[in-house]
Amino acid sequence: MRRKCRVPGRNYCAPGGKIAAILVDLDGTLVKCQKHFDSAKRRYQKLMNMCGLNGRAVRKLAQKIELEHIEKHGFQRQALAISMAKAYRQACREAGKKPENWIVETCRDIGDRPFFQKPELFKDAAQVLTRVHHNFFIIAVTIGDRDAQQYKIKQAGLRAIFDDVIVTQYDNKSEMVAAAIKAHGISPEYSLFIGNSRRSDGQCLNNTHFLHLPLEGWVFDHAELPLDTKFSSTSARNWREAEEKGINDVYRQRQTALDSEELEGEKRRGCHDSQKQS
Repeated sequence: MRRKCRVPGRNYCAPGGKIAAILVDLDGTLVKCQKHFDSAKRRYQKLMNMCGLNGRAVRKLAQKIELEHIEKHGFQRQALAISMAKAYRQACREAGKKPENWIVETCRDIGDRPFFQKPELFKDAAQVLTRVHHNFFIIAVTIGDRDAQQYKIKQAGLRAIFDDVIVTQYDNKSEMVAAAIKAHGISPEYSLFIGNSRRSDGQCLNNTHFLHLPLEGWVFDHAELPLDTKFSSTSARNWREAEEKGINDVYRQRQTALDSEELEGEKRRGCHDSQKQS
């Protein structure tokens, strides 16, 4: 009888009747995004300077307002646009200026623009995941607006790669991964989470092995990895190194465990047959 973890061209079986999975972050790990946000913030600072304000100071104010918005409402696509508009209005009040409606709308347009760029994958990411697809159940775990993230996955040509997509508005990836492990029957001992953020992705070290792939930084990314978990962590500089140092290592451990499980099964069957004959 064919196990559900074996389908044509794929085998992601793990010991104990479970499956092995690669869980991967999207923004900054698979898809380049920081350059779009950096460009938007430079444009915003330039606009504030043109308005007779201290562009650098208003930009920092917008960042502070954005973080407060995220902590209160979660990660929403509109957060950057809202924070830029609010910071402009506040800076105008403090400078004794009247905010211009067209500038408010321009602020919002600048803040929205990063979300409507054509997705660009990091070098070798697609090739590595295509190879991994043969031996692992693959799940995207990403923070943000659901429609925006699903659109990004589709535009990047990644939809066929993922067996499941988890989108959350809050910084609770560890909780979402725990739920996915239970729902899919994943073996955390033979699985791996790959992400660029120690603050967000690194918390999944509580759930499974973690590979830190810091291809892009994040302004709010300040945290230490969890201590005293039963899982291991490592880091890589690029996707090929991630495959060699993390993915292949987990795969080899799994194959060794499966071979041992099969050998034990053969021994038990041999003992059972001997008892029947006697």
